[in-house]
Amino acid sequence: MNKDLDHIQKTKEDLLIQGVEKLKIIGFTNVTVHNILTEEIYILYFSTYLKKISDPKNDNEIIAIKELKSFITKRREN
Repeated sequence: MNKDLDHIQKTKEDLLIQGVEKLKIIGFTNVTVHNILTEEIYILYFSTYLKKISDPKNDNEIIAIKELKSFITKRREN
């Protein structure tokens, strides 16, 4: 179980890194893994990126995507 949790956490970190790379490509040069989930404009683009992942690699990636989406939704509600 701990192994799966570690893998899910690593997958979330990888998704955040990929999101940062995508945002930098489109011109958001100040985005980092530390602010991608705190700045509204970054959240908007990162949410879109997560929605476009149409073929998750495995169950852990599916869970990681769902957890990130849930975190973003809760953040927006506050």
